[in-house]
Amino acid sequence: MAELSVRDVSEFRDCEVVVNDSEESGVDRVMPETVAALAAVEDARLREYAEDELLDEYEIERITALRDLAREAVRLSHGMYRWMCV
Repeated sequence: MAELSVRDVSEFRDCEVVVNDSEESGVDRVMPETVAALAAVEDARLREYAEDELLDEYEIERITALRDLAREAVRLSHGMYRWMCV
């Protein structure tokens, strides 16, 4: 996230654990400042990042969709969460 937003990684706090069912699954809340930084990434910066990192079209689409989800979360004053399962 720091590279994409051209900010220092120290500006972003770790996610907050919401549910930890075991070592096999859990839900984390993405910190609001991280969501806001992702939402603020412009298309031109996203294209530049994709070119620098040699991303393929699928990866670009996924990052764009995630950015758009962050924009919607900010617009609605909602949070974003990450669900993990092994």
